[in-house]
Amino acid sequence: MSLAISIIIPAFNIAEYLTACLDSIVYQVNDEVEVIIVNDGSTDNTGNVANSYAFNYDFIKVLHQSNQGVSAARNRGLIEAQGAYVWFIDGDDLIADNALNALITNLHHYDVDIVFFRYHNFYRFPDSTTSVQQPLNTHLKAMHFESWLPKLLKFRHLSYSACDKIIKRHILLNNNITFKTTLKAAEDYYWNYEVFRVLKSFIFIDEIFYHYRKSRVGSATTVNSKGHLFATLQALESSVNEITSNTNKSNAKTQLLYSSQLFFYNLPEFYKSGLIDKEIEQRFFSIYNTYQMHQVPLSDYNSGAKTFDKLYRVLPWHYAIRLYSQLINIRRHMQSILLEKTK
Repeated sequence: MSLAISIIIPAFNIAEYLTACLDSIVYQVNDEVEVIIVNDGSTDNTGNVANSYAFNYDFIKVLHQSNQGVSAARNRGLIEAQGAYVWFIDGDDLIADNALNALITNLHHYDVDIVFFRYHNFYRFPDSTTSVQQPLNTHLKAMHFESWLPKLLKFRHLSYSACDKIIKRHILLNNNITFKTTLKAAEDYYWNYEVFRVLKSFIFIDEIFYHYRKSRVGSATTVNSKGHLFATLQALESSVNEITSNTNKSNAKTQLLYSSQLFFYNLPEFYKSGLIDKEIEQRFFSIYNTYQMHQVPLSDYNSGAKTFDKLYRVLPWHYAIRLYSQLINIRRHMQSILLEKTK
């Protein structure tokens, strides 16, 4: 039987988490799934943990390489993959009970470019009751991606993560879509941006298939260094420039709409880190002006844009971006306090 899904797991110094990740996968695997672990030059026991699982399960392959970063590790896994679809999973996260069975069952029923599903954030332990309840949803309909992109954004069905979706492997290979090793941050955002430009069809399964571990010390998403933030802005600028240069007007509007989520998320991070100066102001203003020139309906699809729009109507840019950033950072701080209480 041909492989339906290749699971690709980049792993760097996550020995204490990798066992839980693999345990959430292995009991679900059948002969239509392979698991590829890329040990990216770990200096702890990650490589040994991976090797022990490969010894016990013949569907697991372990690749060892010098430390090159998560993007290079994922790209290496993609080269080795044989499945019709690929699923990128981070080695400190978990998948939901029955997720693989549900995905494979739906893949046999729907021939689409990509399958989206929900994810759930957790700190120490995910909900023990979280399990995919409906292996096959016969009420789904394959949709045209470009025409549905605004609705997917409006209802927050799209994220920057590479982990809450599976995609046909040949789409990545045929379009030369890889994770950019030159980016030090926002690799997932840029990868999604390139993927979304070529998709034709999709289904969205409204169930949690993925458990995403928050606030692990050392993880990429907990690092907001100066270099990380500037790399994120660079990725945003590059994608906006490509969209406006190489895309027809109607498609450009929807693709710019997707990029605006990164704009409104990262502006407050720059402010919190004390990095807002005249140059950064101008770079963000240039992107925002591009949105205005293309008549991107920001406020219709982005709550942050709604807040900013109200401020910018009555305040100059210099003051509007600062007040917006302060308000958003206060809200995020309050949300983090509430989340901490659920640990």
